[in-house]
This record gives sequence, structure tokens and C-alpha cells, in this order.
Amino acid sequence: MLNDTVGDLTGWELPNLVELGVDAASGDITAEDFQTERGDLYDAAEGLAGNVAESLPFIGGVLGGGRVPVSNALPDWQMLAKALMGDDWSPEKRVSTIASELGNPLTYLFPPFGGGQLKKVYQGIKAAVEGGKYSVNNDGEEILQYPMFMDSPGEAVANTSRAILFGTTSLPTGQEWVSGGFKSFNAAQTAAYKGLLEAGVPGREAYDLIRELRGAQKTETTSKAQRQRDILSNSEMDESSKSVAYYALLATDREREIMDILEGEGANMGKVTQALMTIKSQGASSQEEVARAIRSVSGLNNTERGMLWQLQNKGWKTKNNPFSETAGYKIKTRYEEPEPLSLPGLDD
Repeated sequence: MLNDTVGDLTGWELPNLVELGVDAASGDITAEDFQTERGDLYDAAEGLAGNVAESLPFIGGVLGGGRVPVSNALPDWQMLAKALMGDDWSPEKRVSTIASELGNPLTYLFPPFGGGQLKKVYQGIKAAVEGGKYSVNNDGEEILQYPMFMDSPGEAVANTSRAILFGTTSLPTGQEWVSGGFKSFNAAQTAAYKGLLEAGVPGREAYDLIRELRGAQKTETTSKAQRQRDILSNSEMDESSKSVAYYALLATDREREIMDILEGEGANMGKVTQALMTIKSQGASSQEEVARAIRSVSGLNNTERGMLWQLQNKGWKTKNNPFSETAGYKIKTRYEEPEPLSLPGLDD
């Protein structure tokens, strides 16, 4: 039953043990022996519910395998009161808390599961689909409490099985979260984590990078911001993934605006990010210093360089653009106030 559910969620499951033994004896075991058709969340839940209903006698489901832990079966009335009457909670936070607390009696007291196992199953499946355990902060923003790594077939099967059987806090990352004082990612770090996963970065690599950036400390010779840029630059991630992390965690509002514009213009965002970090690291501020920093980054064409240079200072004239006056003018006319025309004799 558990193996089928894990297979629906991950696409990987253990084959029939007899067949596995025969294949092992003949040396014919391949990765395909562990593959199965992956379903969606509905398929997994439907299959699991059907299997449980078929395998448990009704009376056993009613009894739930033992006594119900009453404290866990009842809502936390104090949390419910805060959710209903607190002034500093967002609507999303209120809904999340109310649903969680009112869900406790249902998952602990109703047959055929009982004993809270249904809640573990639900949370395990949800964490497997979402790649971790999430909550919301008081502003209604999503935050990652701890990840659930699915970076290899074996890890996917093991973590999903463990989460369903024993709850998500039985995972190594869940235990670390508890022992570390329940320290979650903030909203920006969570957005960066999900963005890196979407970019194809393995979960463990994304999680470790964000934690390393979060823990960066200044030294006698290096600022915290510079240390973070060094960590990101030295990461083994590809340049596009570094761009995602920089945008979410290290960029200023103006840099995000610049990145939005250049992404819309089809620029190489990995190289743009590298150039932005170089400008900062070199402390470039004058026209010549910025041009020198941009020029030091290979892989950008002159149009991209010209747009990036022009965006560094809205007061810079397009005629001074060292890479492309046309690109500079394009930025001025599309995204900034165009330069006033200077006609002969107009001011005489």
C-alpha cells in the first residue's frame, strides 16, 4: 500500500520482491525495474484511500488501533482566538491557522484511520508534492519551514515513505528544524528556494546555498554583502540559477527594476547578474568605472552592455554611452524620461 502511494507520487517504487530476486540472480536489474507511472496528488490520495478501505476491517478503523491522544485531537483554542480576533494577522494567516486547528478533530477522531495517521499521510503527501513543509507568516507570505529532498529516486522513495509513516518532522530536515528552534526561511528566502527548484537546481543544493547566504558574516576586511556576493559567485550553480538567487536575495529594488527591464529585452540574465555584482564589488559609480566593470564581464554584446550602462544612472546622456548610443536611447525612450531636444538658437 505504501509502496503504491510512493510510486504514484514519485514515479519510483520497489518491484515485486520475487521478481527482484530473480533479476538480481541473473544480473538483469536496471533502473527501469524501479520505475512506475507517476500520478498526481488526486491519484495518490484516491489510491491510498482505496487500499486502506480494502485492507482494514471496519471495526478496526472505528477503534483506530488504540486510544486517541486527546490533546492532539482538540483544537488549540488560544490559536483559534488569535486567528479570529487578532489585529496583526493577515487573512491568509487566519485561514491557514483556522483550517489547521479545526482539522485536528477530523483527522484524529473519524474512522477508518484514527490515531492521527490520516494527518501524517496527508502532510506527507503534501510535502512530497511541494518539496517541503510550508507555513505562512503574519503578513500572509509563504515561508519554508524545512525542505523534503527528492533529488534522486532512492531519496524520493525513502523520504516520501518516512513522511507518510512517521510524519514530516521525522525527516532529517524536520528534526533539524525542531532542534534548531523552529527557524524557518523568511518570505524572500522561500521565494528564492522555490525559484531555484523551478530552475532545475537540486533541492539540497538550493537549500544549502540559501542557508550559507543567510549565515554570512562580515569580517574585518569584507562586508556581509560582499561576502554574500562571493558565496554566490563561487557557487557551482549555472549562471541563470545564480541570477534567480541574486534577484530574490541580494539585489536592491533598483537592481530588480534593471533586471526586469533587461529580461524583457531578452538580455543574457546570467551575465547581467555577473556584471551587477562586479559593479558593486568594484564600487563603480562614475561613467568610466561602470563601463570598466561591465567591460570586464565576457559574454555580453554591446547592445546589452549599452542598456546596462544606461540604466545605472538616469542622468547619464546617451551620447556618452561607451557601448551603444542606440541602446542607450532605446532605454531612455522606453523606460525613462527622454532627453530634451537641444535645437540651435532655441535658447538664444
